[in-house]
Order: sequence, then structure tokens, then C-alpha cells
Amino acid sequence: MATISLDDFLWIRGYKSVMIEDGAAEILNKHGYFYIGFRDYWCQDLDLSQSKCFFLIRDPRDAMVSHYFSARNSHPAPGSGPVAAEYNDKRSKALSMDLGDFLSSEETLSLFKNTYKRCRDLILNNNVIIYRYEDVIYRKYEWICDIAKSIGADLDHSSIQEILLKNDIRPLVEDPNKHIRQVSPGNFRHRLNEKTIELLNHEFSDVLRWFNYDTITKMQLSPATKALVFAPPVI
Repeated sequence: MATISLDDFLWIRGYKSVMIEDGAAEILNKHGYFYIGFRDYWCQDLDLSQSKCFFLIRDPRDAMVSHYFSARNSHPAPGSGPVAAEYNDKRSKALSMDLGDFLSSEETLSLFKNTYKRCRDLILNNNVIIYRYEDVIYRKYEWICDIAKSIGADLDHSSIQEILLKNDIRPLVEDPNKHIRQVSPGNFRHRLNEKTIELLNHEFSDVLRWFNYDTITKMQLSPATKALVFAPPVI
């Protein structure tokens, strides 16, 4: 099975996946490919109910903090295509604003609200296995086993260890200039003041409730067919 990161393929050419919506069905419905790395899911009309889909959710408060440092310091520049100007504008804004103001801006709030809404629609309308970042970041061996079981891959211990060693990156100290700045869940509590946290709690209350971030701080991996049971969305 070939593995393709469509977002990365397009980004280095100066495009985003949303720009190929008209051809998405033709690309994503091909058999024998494992598409990875989507930061957003844009093609709402594509029926993936017969495909294996894995969804990794992250606490939006941590995701937004990560987004700020990525936009400001570490995200690789795109190619010279149409998204270059957008990238440069976002970097300029991140460099000129502090973390709290950047996250509280209408532009950033709208970006993340729309992203989580599109992902919610994907989950509701397709056969999706869901994982929470916070539950698997320090349990990647079990996570790899769970995904392998879901796709019918028989991986021996050495193969799992090889994947693990390549991907289990844990910085000893936080480095704002590195793209993998830090991996510990709950970093927003150290980075944001109480006012900004309260704002994000309010703005993303439905997401926090839907994925049990407001009630459950740790979930257990369960059989691959139902990795995470979550509450119905409040729409």
C-alpha cells in the first residue's frame, strides 16, 4: 500500500488541498493508497463511508498555541504558488502580535471553529476511528498496534519498534523555534493567561464537550473498531 501526504505534496508546490476540491473524489477514492497528514478536511461531499478513516483530535486550546508558534517561527514556507502571499501575511501577523492577541483575533478563532466544524461533519457522515492526541502521544506502541489491527496489517515487534523510533519524538525542553516545539498535553495552561483561557473555553465549548475534554482528562484505547466513544455534538 502506497502512503501519500497530499497536503505536503501540494504545500511544497504552493497550493493547499482545498484548491483541488473538484478532483478530490477521483484522487481519494482510488484503492491501494493510504492518505495521511490532513490538517483540515475540506471536501464535504465526498463519500468515505466505505473507506477506513482515522481521525486524530487535539485539544483546540493546545492546537491554537501550536499554530501560533508554527506560524511565527517554524512552519516551512510553501512553494511559489498562490498560497505564498497568505503564508507571508500570517507570519507577519504572528510576528507582530503576542500569543493571547493572536489567538483571540477573529481571524484565528474563525479558522479553528470552521476547521473543527468540518471535521465534525466528516466524523458524523463517515466510518471514522477517532483518537485523542492526549491519549496516544505517550502510548504510540499501543496506538500503532491499534491502527495496524484496524487495517488488517500484521506487524511484528521489530516493525512496530522501527515505526516507533522514527516517530516518537519528545523534546526534553520546549524550544519555540523548533517545529516540534514540545509534545506535552495541556501546554496552553502554561502559555495563556486566565482571560484568554476563559475566552477559548467559551468559544470552543461544543468541541470540548463533544470530545469530553471538559469531563475526562484521560481516555483508554479500546478495541480498534471503537477507539473512542464520544458524546453527540450540540449543534
